[in-house]
Amino acid sequence: MLSQQKQSNHPVNRALLGSHVSVGGKAKLYSAVEEALQYDASAMLVYTGAPHNSVRVPIDQFHVQEAHELMDEKGIREISVHAPFLINLASADDHKWEYSVELFTSEVIRTSAIGAQTFVFHPGSHVGAGSEAGIDNVIRGLNSVLKNLYTELPVDKIPRILIETMAGKGTEVGKDFVELATILDGVEEQYRSNVGICLDTCHVFDGGYDLKEHYEDVLSEFDDRIGLDKIGAIHLNDSKFGLASHKDRHANIGLGKIGFETLSKVSNDARFVNVPKLLETPGHGDNKYADPPYGEEIAVLRGGLSFDEYVRSERLYD
Repeated sequence: MLSQQKQSNHPVNRALLGSHVSVGGKAKLYSAVEEALQYDASAMLVYTGAPHNSVRVPIDQFHVQEAHELMDEKGIREISVHAPFLINLASADDHKWEYSVELFTSEVIRTSAIGAQTFVFHPGSHVGAGSEAGIDNVIRGLNSVLKNLYTELPVDKIPRILIETMAGKGTEVGKDFVELATILDGVEEQYRSNVGICLDTCHVFDGGYDLKEHYEDVLSEFDDRIGLDKIGAIHLNDSKFGLASHKDRHANIGLGKIGFETLSKVSNDARFVNVPKLLETPGHGDNKYADPPYGEEIAVLRGGLSFDEYVRSERLYD
């Protein structure tokens, strides 16, 4: 098993910037690295299998060692894993909650096995039980998962578990900084260093935090309630519907309601220099994730492509 603190020999001269890439290719993780290199990425986001089911290919088929050798050679420094959407730790249904804890545990073990640094999950939906009950269930679930992981893995092999900020759609919990702080405060003391936050720019904006007009105020509030040091990953997405819409619909960088100036500011913020910024933006056509514009988006965020050149890309979603 590879260390979560693996160091690259490649010069560290670029922001940690990348996107979702697929492990669906024949060589699994190695194929995902090859895709990330097509986008000139220095970080990458993967699922360890299909996000909407629990069917999984054994990790010994993932070509992990070869993938990390290629990452080290080419300067990809971070892997973040996204949890499958089947997990709902906020559920009041005992069977669904127990299943979520079991699947969550196995997914983090797989995350460790591929040498990823972080594991991002949606805290879930209370489905009518109420936010307080949902939050209590998330806390109970996280503590159960971490207890399992401390039994199954060496402590230094446990990836950092990141709670993703939510837009407040439906009965989601984790929809504001207060709820996220409550979840973090409920994690048992011995496990707290293993848990942090994944800040999704679209979700935060859709949830009512005005990153566009009050960037520093939003970050100051986050710092006061949670701490900026708790941010272990950023999902860098524009917003299709806008401030306080509670819709959670991503738009291409600079083409949504947040805008390029703010997202570029996040990407280049010195406070997040060691935090991977990961794109989950749509591509062109009916299957909007089939031909993503990640290469163009990374280039424009890095300054290697002008905004005018960028918006002419046929890969941008319409």
